Amino acid sequence: MKNHLLITFVMIFSLLAAACNDNGKETRNAPPGDTAELESPGPTPGPEVKEYDFRGSDWGATREEVMATERNEPVYEDDDTLEYKGVVEKMLMLITYKFRDDKLVRGGFVLNQQIRDKNEYPERYNKLKKILIEANGAPRKDIEKNLNPNAVINDENKGDAVCRGDIVYGAQWVLPDTVINLLLNGQQSQCYLAIIYTSREELEFRTNQSGGQEDG
Repeated sequence: MKNHLLITFVMIFSLLAAACNDNGKETRNAPPGDTAELESPGPTPGPEVKEYDFRGSDWGATREEVMATERNEPVYEDDDTLEYKGVVEKMLMLITYKFRDDKLVRGGFVLNQQIRDKNEYPERYNKLKKILIEANGAPRKDIEKNLNPNAVINDENKGDAVCRGDIVYGAQWVLPDTVINLLLNGQQSQCYLAIIYTSREELEFRTNQSGGQEDG
């Protein structure tokens, strides 16, 4: 089951807002929940819990080290990808790890279910956004962009507007080692919701590879 949603989300967010590559807010990236229980992307309570860059792993971890932190078997894997199914804040999620030269450089949670009431998508986006704010402070960028000025949009049909592609939401946190993008967009009546964690080192590598044109 090959999944390209993370790449799609990064491209969409890059069009809406250039990623920040400065030092950002000097706070440590909080762990996205207990690895065994597959809970929220917010902090795990307790001073005895080690903080990680993404779930139970730090940037630079090998595939074997990452797999040792997950309870279940991956639902997909190749040379640079591991994908697991899990539950985040009572939402079915696809949990993706991306590697370069066998070193972890990116991770993400992608909503892995279709919701009948499309107005629940903005509600779930805001729920995840609140958790990320509690863990990492206010976002550096916070966007609600109307892509269709001719569309009639109100609070009662915002979910439908997102799934049509008329509205896109995005929030970004820039931490010392990590850039986090929370994204909600849609096309052809389907909504896509994701949280993407990317190492700052990987962003710098991609920027150098693209001659300075790459955004986070």
